[in-house]
Amino acid sequence: MAEFNFTLPMTLKLRLHDEWNIRTTGRGLAEIEGGEMDVDVLAYKGDPGDAGRDGTPVQIHRAQIPADIPAIGSLSPEWIGHGWR
Repeated sequence: MAEFNFTLPMTLKLRLHDEWNIRTTGRGLAEIEGGEMDVDVLAYKGDPGDAGRDGTPVQIHRAQIPADIPAIGSLSPEWIGHGWR
C-alpha cells in the first residue's frame, strides 16, 4: 500500500459516534471537499456514570480592600462557589 503525505489548509470537523465495537471494526471515513475535512470517528462508549449532584449556588463576598481577598492557594474545598469583588 502506498503512503501519501500532503499539506492542505482546511477546517477539520469531527463527528464522534458511540460504538462499542471500535476495537474490532477499526473503520472510519474522511471526506475532504472545498478546504473542509469531515471525519466520522468511532469513539468508545463508556459505562453510564453516577448522577451528579446539584450545583453549588454562587456566594459573592464584598472585599473592602484587595488584601481582604484570599489567595487562591489558601482556599479549601468548602470555599467552592464563593467569589470576591
